[in-house]
Amino acid sequence: VEEIKALLEKQINEDMIRQEAIVNVIRLFDQASADKEYMWKAYARNAKTFQKNALNDNFLKAEGWKDYEIHSALLKLAGEMQPDTKDPLVVARVIGDVLDSFTRSINLCVSYDDREVSNGCELKPSQVVNQPRVDIGGDDMRTFHTLVMVDPDAPSPCNPNLGEYLH
Repeated sequence: VEEIKALLEKQINEDMIRQEAIVNVIRLFDQASADKEYMWKAYARNAKTFQKNALNDNFLKAEGWKDYEIHSALLKLAGEMQPDTKDPLVVARVIGDVLDSFTRSINLCVSYDDREVSNGCELKPSQVVNQPRVDIGGDDMRTFHTLVMVDPDAPSPCNPNLGEYLH
């Protein structure tokens, strides 16, 4: 019994250390995101020369890609820490923030240039330039379905103000 208690205590301590490390990474990410948000606002307010604008654009694009990679890593880590939540749509907060929970009723296949898309897969902007091919299953041609294509953290995870934009 004492050995089991010791193992449990050790596991709890290790979990707390991992959670603290993740919280620290998220805090650093939030601070970096706030700094970039300030830069975006300053960039929009101030008239600058074309050359300075181009340098800022390059920096912000590179930082936006880093945000994307960090955000993806954090989502993956969050999914690993919550083994009960295996649905990538829930882990990525699409279900909950963008859509209410629903029951899937048909097969759906989406592909970009012969690359099949699955829930939770990550695609770079360069991979989704062309229009996707969408195959919707089902036998009843009188039934209507809704296809929702979203990027809930557009333009970046730290600044998702275009996440639910109707085009």
